[in-house]
Amino acid sequence: LHWTMMDDNNYSFSIDSIARTNKASMVEVKWDGHLIKAVQHGQSSISIPALGDFNVTKSEVKEDEHQFVLITFSDPIKSDQDLKGLITLNNNEALSYSVDGNEVSVYLANRIEGSYTLNVYKGIKNFRGYAMNTSYSNSLEFEAPKPSLRIQGKGSILPNSQGLFLPFESIGLNAVDVRVIKIYETNVKQFLQVNNLDGNDELKRVGKVVAEQKLRLTDVNTSTLNQWSKHVIDLNKLMKPDPGSIYRVSIKFKKEYTNFDCPEND
Repeated sequence: LHWTMMDDNNYSFSIDSIARTNKASMVEVKWDGHLIKAVQHGQSSISIPALGDFNVTKSEVKEDEHQFVLITFSDPIKSDQDLKGLITLNNNEALSYSVDGNEVSVYLANRIEGSYTLNVYKGIKNFRGYAMNTSYSNSLEFEAPKPSLRIQGKGSILPNSQGLFLPFESIGLNAVDVRVIKIYETNVKQFLQVNNLDGNDELKRVGKVVAEQKLRLTDVNTSTLNQWSKHVIDLNKLMKPDPGSIYRVSIKFKKEYTNFDCPEND
């Protein structure tokens, strides 16, 4: 029994070394404060589950940059077991798994949309090698991705003999707007007084828009609109770079470039 003083009138305690066996058991906790002239007294029964008596406490869809399902167990899960067939999502076989303590992340090869049934079957082992006794099932709702853009990496793009290309990725979009702002060589020092090379402060003072264009993403169709897809902008078709100048390229999109159901006031 370990006591911790919270303040002058409050203490917390913990009881360790309670045996957890193949069978469920109970621990009776009793307290009586008459020795310190306190009126509180009572008792409580604490259930100690069997070694194989663990279960799924929560499952939820994570709609982050990568769509996945997060499953939380009441026990840490054995990390080196093969979970194929033990955790399923309808008839989707292209699943991969990552175990972190009592959490299992289930990743899909492609994003999905709609209602799917998650099944977690008994036989999954906890960190002590005991198998879960009861299967688990839950209906999960997967949403369409919100339109988004991303550029891999960070830094400068230098022209080469093959051209000047800007790679980017999109999801939920069939077109983007590309704008190029040129910071003239004579203004570079003024620009760097308030910016790093990737900064965008006071661009109107030192730069000028030299190119604007709507770019249709012709390699995107209905079946791939909800998946991250890669694209390349050929900047040579928009500008002719001058030595010593800095060019800032921005990629944006409008509501009409997506099929996502956006509210009118959003």
